[in-house]
Amino acid sequence: MFERPDAVPNCMTDTGRNNVHGMTQSAVELHKVALGLCEALSRIPHRHVARSGVRRSLLTTLRDLLILDIRFASQIRAEETLLWDHVYHRVIKQHRTDIVSFRHANEIEKPVQLRKKYKELWVLLMDSIRFYEDLIWHLICKYFPHEIYQVSRLLRKQHRPELEVTPGCTDIDDRKLVFHLLMQLGDLYRYRQPAQISRSRHSLEQARRFYSEARRWRDVSGLPFNALAVIASDQSRWLHSVYYFIRGACAYEACGTAHGNLGITLRKLSKLRLGTEESSYMTLLQSYARVYVGEPLPTTLQASLAETMRQVRERHMRSHDITLLGVILIGLLFLARASDFDGSSVIVGNFVCFTRDFFSACLAIIDIFPRSSLRVLMDLAVSASSSEQSLTIDADEQARILRELDLSNFVPLGERWAMYSRIAR
Repeated sequence: MFERPDAVPNCMTDTGRNNVHGMTQSAVELHKVALGLCEALSRIPHRHVARSGVRRSLLTTLRDLLILDIRFASQIRAEETLLWDHVYHRVIKQHRTDIVSFRHANEIEKPVQLRKKYKELWVLLMDSIRFYEDLIWHLICKYFPHEIYQVSRLLRKQHRPELEVTPGCTDIDDRKLVFHLLMQLGDLYRYRQPAQISRSRHSLEQARRFYSEARRWRDVSGLPFNALAVIASDQSRWLHSVYYFIRGACAYEACGTAHGNLGITLRKLSKLRLGTEESSYMTLLQSYARVYVGEPLPTTLQASLAETMRQVRERHMRSHDITLLGVILIGLLFLARASDFDGSSVIVGNFVCFTRDFFSACLAIIDIFPRSSLRVLMDLAVSASSSEQSLTIDADEQARILRELDLSNFVPLGERWAMYSRIAR
């Protein structure tokens, strides 16, 4: 885990602390009840868990606990260890596993039974989504009234529940609880996507919306990027998949699985057979993937780079894609350096050259772009990687640029661009 440069202070008032203390005793009792119900639920055969009265009682208890005392709930991680792990994820995972096993054994012979299993999963997911949306809405209305407008649009809510608003602002741990709930809600929508479960085409779009909203609630975490990358991978959107996995692996709170997922994606990409109609940036991205996984340096790399820049100049390629490629290069260089324990890696040396060549090529066509995040990224990267120029950016200007590029949580660009100063060496 990387150290975040700016911490969020706890600004709860004394009145708020007293109210929280007064609610804690009731919350502790609810926690004891929830633990007992979790133990009872673990003894029920998995095929009966979804419809059991114990599970329904546990859901009600946990909902009351989270709404009653969000501070205590966040301390015991009730939204992760109790609500998600015991009530939802374990049950949904078992349903999905049963469906996969049944399909392999009986898909042709028993289509009716298979459709029944899909319907059961669909009902479970829809009930879960409704529960999560209602819970999040109640928490927002009680603890985060300043967020009501933003979240009401996301959840499509209009009427506020009759709840007493807790005075005083809440700290970063309380926001982390809502962050986890938003991530879990995004997962539920993503699980709903397969055509056999839902004919709706907007499930993945809904999942993306909740993952993106989760980023706003905890901007230092790499988990939302990893989830967005999984969606992009399923859709074979290679540029966005690699970009999001890199963002997840290079966040201040890096996602533990993002780096491994990135390696798997790059190996798939390195072996992908690209057609002649593929964009030049895909050929360029595949070349970077091959070098990163240890394959020989492609002979077509420079030609692909030149063709990519030509397409940008002639407006056949979006400038946004060039920005993504630049961030990908920076991230791959950073991760390659992190894995280079003895400082002798050929891969690192190659990516140093790739980064310099890429941004030098961007500089040659930068005059066609308006003053935008793309141009700022190019200016900074080329200035920082040039041995003839010195980079003089104060902390406020650096923070502004990172916000403009949506890269405030991107470790390789932290510490006053220190990585770039090594590129020219």
